[in-house]
Amino acid sequence: MNIAGYAINNKQVINFFLILTLFGGIFAFDKLGKREDAPFVIKEAIFMTFYPGASQYEVEEQVTEIIERELQSHPLVDWIKSESKPGFSYIKVSMYQYIPKEEFQQLWDELRRKALNVQSQLPKEASTILVNDDFGDVFGIYYALTADEGFTYEELEDYAQFIKQNLATVKDAAKVELFGIQDRVVNVYISEQKLSNSGITPANIREAINSQNQLVKAGNFKAGKMEVRVDAVGTFQSLEEIENLVITGREGNQIRLQDLATVERDYKDPPGNLMRMNGKPAIGIGIATRVGGNSVKMGERVRTKLEALEALLPIGIELNGIYFEDEVAVKANNDFLVNLALAVGIVIFIILLSMGVRAGLLIGSSLIFTIMGTLLFMMPAGIELHRTSLAAIIIAMGMLVDNAIVVTDNAQIRIKRGMKRRDALVQGATTPQWGLFGATIIAVISFLPLYLAPNNTAEIIKPLFVVLAISLLLSWLFALIQTPVWGDFILKETKGEEGKDPYDTAFYRKLTGFIEGVIKMRWITLGAVVVLFVISMSLFKFIEEDFFPAINKAEFKMDYFLPQGSDIKALESDIKEMEDFLLSREDVQNVSISLGAAPLRYYLATVAWSPRPHYANLLIETNDFSSADSLMGIFKNYVESNFPDGLSIFYKFKVSPYPDAILEATFQGPDEKVLRNLANQAKEIMRADPLVENVRDGWGERTLKFEPLYSQNKGRIANVTRTEMASALQRVTDGQQVGTYREKDWVMPILLKDVNYDYYDYSNIGGLPIMSSTGETVPLEQITDGLDMSWEEGVITKYNRELCLAAQCDPVPGVGNKEIESRLMHLIEDIPLPPGYSLWWDGIYEDQTLSSEAIMSQMPIAIILILSILMLLFRDIRKTLIVILMVPLVLIGVVFAFLTSGLFFGFFAILGLLGLVGMVIKNAIVLLDQAELEMKENGKSKYQSIVLAARSRAIPVSMAAGTTILGMIPLVPDPMFGGMAVTIMGGLFVATLLTIIVLPAFYAIIFGLKREEL
Repeated sequence: MNIAGYAINNKQVINFFLILTLFGGIFAFDKLGKREDAPFVIKEAIFMTFYPGASQYEVEEQVTEIIERELQSHPLVDWIKSESKPGFSYIKVSMYQYIPKEEFQQLWDELRRKALNVQSQLPKEASTILVNDDFGDVFGIYYALTADEGFTYEELEDYAQFIKQNLATVKDAAKVELFGIQDRVVNVYISEQKLSNSGITPANIREAINSQNQLVKAGNFKAGKMEVRVDAVGTFQSLEEIENLVITGREGNQIRLQDLATVERDYKDPPGNLMRMNGKPAIGIGIATRVGGNSVKMGERVRTKLEALEALLPIGIELNGIYFEDEVAVKANNDFLVNLALAVGIVIFIILLSMGVRAGLLIGSSLIFTIMGTLLFMMPAGIELHRTSLAAIIIAMGMLVDNAIVVTDNAQIRIKRGMKRRDALVQGATTPQWGLFGATIIAVISFLPLYLAPNNTAEIIKPLFVVLAISLLLSWLFALIQTPVWGDFILKETKGEEGKDPYDTAFYRKLTGFIEGVIKMRWITLGAVVVLFVISMSLFKFIEEDFFPAINKAEFKMDYFLPQGSDIKALESDIKEMEDFLLSREDVQNVSISLGAAPLRYYLATVAWSPRPHYANLLIETNDFSSADSLMGIFKNYVESNFPDGLSIFYKFKVSPYPDAILEATFQGPDEKVLRNLANQAKEIMRADPLVENVRDGWGERTLKFEPLYSQNKGRIANVTRTEMASALQRVTDGQQVGTYREKDWVMPILLKDVNYDYYDYSNIGGLPIMSSTGETVPLEQITDGLDMSWEEGVITKYNRELCLAAQCDPVPGVGNKEIESRLMHLIEDIPLPPGYSLWWDGIYEDQTLSSEAIMSQMPIAIILILSILMLLFRDIRKTLIVILMVPLVLIGVVFAFLTSGLFFGFFAILGLLGLVGMVIKNAIVLLDQAELEMKENGKSKYQSIVLAARSRAIPVSMAAGTTILGMIPLVPDPMFGGMAVTIMGGLFVATLLTIIVLPAFYAIIFGLKREEL
């Protein structure tokens, strides 16, 4: 198949498609969906159930266990984690990671039906099971609406709802959510003494409210041919109607509620969650981009809409930006254009120095067409421009010019030997075309395990394989069609002398002598390489490892925990002090804070804690990423010095989702006391290590419990039931719900509270008056056998329905997870476990192990395919062996590059290694293919052919390596791509030397060659 011959004979056809590719790529760059990260389905759903009044043990037995048992029966459920707290069940269900994302909507429907199946088995006091299968939605454009003093929270909320309603219609906006909305209630404040004097009991009030406000279907009647619906109106339409409600006492006396109580509309106290922005109360507004949508254009539309809406907002109500995925995407795309321009410039410059200006322009134009073609084909492939796809193009840039360099160099050599330019270009492309094709396919296959790996982490990287496959195959195609067509007018057709050897120069004569010297000392060369390889492998342990690196952002996050059982108002008090400290600094731009619950997921890789009143999340935006690094250390010292009761966990932004802790030793077994003891032993080991901080566990601190021990005998004598005792306690704590009030789309609980609710003296709780159904009151201590105060576990956690407790910690800044794993894991594993108890590792270790195993499980497929292609190309097991032996030797350069740079070795470095496999094999194939050509066309011996092939391939291989290495330099400071860049730079430098020096020596050893005259 003479592809180059067809191309050069049909230039108009080729140029037509080249122009189409160029403008198609520009069009695609504008139209492709743009976002920060690759769309990724978090394969988890949340099931929440409220069970008011139940202890954590009752919640676990009567709610959590029943739901878990039903959910676990689904065959595609991987694991279930649950938290049972007083009155609240929180269950997280994770599906198997190999399930395609397209199937999840159906899976979530199936899980919903399973939850519905067991609803009837729950206690009647339990709420409906709330299912959140949108757990992984990313609200990449995140605002906060704030209000100055003088505005009520209700006004702030009304404006937030107004903005949400208007943003919902923006094109490409999939969903708009609010964070920090408070639950509305109607408080009825009563005095027990006033009730007693009036002959009214709380039960009378509850009965009157329920009978008046209950929705009742009054039926229909027929009027001739018409059917008329009967509407029994009379439900509460205003607070005044509640105040005017007539209450009938036990003796038939009647009195209006407002004469007994004060009725107020308010918000739940304590609140479930709060939000603050730059020192002001706030409500978060998050906008998610639809799948396939362009976050950049959606962001522009959102800003346009908000500019119009802001004109309608009163002075003092302000919109503040928190996080803008569209701006991140714009910066990433702009950086990509800069990198592309640099790559093209470097290619032209390097080729200019070695092969001339014309060759540089020809090869540089090939790179541009390949990139544009890649962007064009990404559209039908459904791949957007995001961190992963751009990383793929950056990696590919190191290989995209290889084919064009080989073709151009072959053509130039033939032209110098006197061949016509047209024929030289056709032969220069046709001769190596199948060798280059095989090498290109192998380069693609080296990334195949990433695509096939059934793992969440690998799923984020799957678009990388597709983009690499498209770009590398296009680079091969353009080398065969664009390079000959354009080379026919770009390359200069010199009048070369027939039969003149273009390698007959001083440089090439010295290079030839050097190669022959290496072959002569082949065993010394082999020994030196083996020694270097052994040394590099022994030094690998000194490389710092961190599976996923941080990203350069001007923001950082902090999770702050007070001891479990702390009130959200105490938390807010601490947060306000931190807020004042941060806002007083010039290097701080914005401070947004979420209290009581994790904020909307504005960034994919975010820890999502269950709701808890002692938890706050702070997002601090600084002037730039260097300011973020320095301020994080300063703020960390401030928090640890001034808030010793709290636990502060600081985060930089990373690509992968954070686990609950970097190192998690999870103990499982039947008894909570034994688990607590085992976890304490593990925590002591963690605390003893100076490289560890934030030592904690999954249950948190034990909490206080007040337990009035109701006596049935004393209660019957006093005519007070246990329910009446509990209701009286409710009235001085959270409030006793006696009904509901409906207003617009709100359904507000009506809470009966003691008038002294806000300042009740709990030290005298034994004197709390308890009113019976007859209106008589007795103190609490007279109907109980004691008033106990004790400590208890505030939360019960389970993994796959078995009790578990995780001892957790994080490395200090600058230390990778691998180092603390090597220091601590064996010590914790030495803790003796009683029969029936087990230890397993969660956290980063679990994620990394699963990801590595998933990738490694697919490696045999890639290896078999690579070996098969090599055998088809060479039809010689010895040549295949030579190529394979070259691959592991690149680790020599990788190890020394990391030791020199001091960077962390992680997941993106592994991507760089996979890229190196393709580069090394391609270089080896090109050289061995040239050697085969020397034997077939020029009748050279094996010795002569390997020397001449190494000599002729030295410049093209060096040029390809040089362009790649220099092209990676701008990426070295980048915390995410730096490890990948260093891997490719160090490995490719050594790979180039291997191709020119070591491969000929290996070839001579395996084939037993002796020196001959060239």
